[in-house]
Amino acid sequence: MHDLNIIKLTHFARKEIILDINMDIPQDFNHPSMQISLEQFKEYSEHPSNFFYICEYKGVTLGLMFVLKLKTEILNKILNFEI
Repeated sequence: MHDLNIIKLTHFARKEIILDINMDIPQDFNHPSMQISLEQFKEYSEHPSNFFYICEYKGVTLGLMFVLKLKTEILNKILNFEI
């Protein structure tokens, strides 16, 4: 499995391109009220509590994986469609 690489986004040479490409996906699938700006997405990716990783296999980027750390009260608001 030496062909599989998981790279922290902050150490990835093509960070800007990956974030930009991943912004196209939500624009097409999410309701306009759920969309965020590229600048906000970049800010999330740089926050030390969040996890943003790139998966590469045999030199091909497969995708971006990320987890946002949320306070319980914010998570509950999201789950209840309050924000």
